[in-house]
Parts: sequence; structure tokens; C-alpha cells
Amino acid sequence: MRLKKSKAAANEEIIALLNEGYKLLNWMRSDYRGKKAANTFDSVKDNDLYAAEMNQWGQKVFDGLNSIFPTELEGNRFLEAPSPFGAYSGDVDYQWMSKTRRMQELLRELDAIRQQAPSEYTDLPVTDRLYVEDIDSFKNVRDVNPAAVRHLLKNGRLEMSEDT
Repeated sequence: MRLKKSKAAANEEIIALLNEGYKLLNWMRSDYRGKKAANTFDSVKDNDLYAAEMNQWGQKVFDGLNSIFPTELEGNRFLEAPSPFGAYSGDVDYQWMSKTRRMQELLRELDAIRQQAPSEYTDLPVTDRLYVEDIDSFKNVRDVNPAAVRHLLKNGRLEMSEDT
């Protein structure tokens, strides 16, 4: 089966989603610690807020995965990330701790999908023209600033032998 985007574009999109997820997790931790220190943490209200933010991010990830992969397998794999049971002790809100653990599990699963799933598919386009950045071994060409090589181009092409 074929990816809906190039592997390089898919990787960039998933990395952006991972970064967004880590930002959310860090905010949840910081917000919780601040409210606990100020004695303003409201378990029901604040955990509902954390859950809403997690659900919004999770939906964005699910939609993103479905825009990359040809089936919903990876999206469902993300949603069904393993969730081991555990006990919590001390002055920690159980619901908050469960949510932060769930975020960690979802982030681990998303990163595993990023590392494994794209290699199971082809990303070569069905179109008549194949661009250099579509080939995995040349994906770094996407990092080249076009302005830096413009003087070498003739009619938008590099007219130079491969040996040169």
C-alpha cells in the first residue's frame, strides 16, 4: 500500500504532533504543581480541563495519522496504546496521575508508529514525475535553501553531470 504523503513529510508531521503532545504533558504537570502549591487544585474541574485538552490533541493525532497512512490501522493503534495498571501513593491526585501516565503512553505509541509504520508502505508517487525529495536516500535535499543554489540552476534544473 501507498502512503498519502512522502515518508519525509509524514515524519515531519508526526514529529510536530509529538512535540505538541510533550508541550501539553509539560503544561499539565506545571499547571498541576502550581495549583497544588497554591492549594487551588480542583480535582473535578482541573481534570476535566486536562481530559478535554488531551482529547483535542488525540483527535488531531488521529486525523493526522489518517491523512498519512492508507488505512485507519495506525490511528487505531495510537488510540489503543497499551495502558498498564499501577498504583499511586502520596499526595497526588489519582485522576491527574492517570492522565499524565496516559499521555506518556500515547506519546510512546506515537513515536513507535513514527519509527516503524512508514517503512511498511511505499511513498513513491503514482504521478509521471518523481522528485528527488520523494526518494528516501535523498530526503535531506528538502533542507537545502533554494536561494543558496539558484545560481546553479538553468530553467529550474541543475544541468550538471552526476560525477561533477
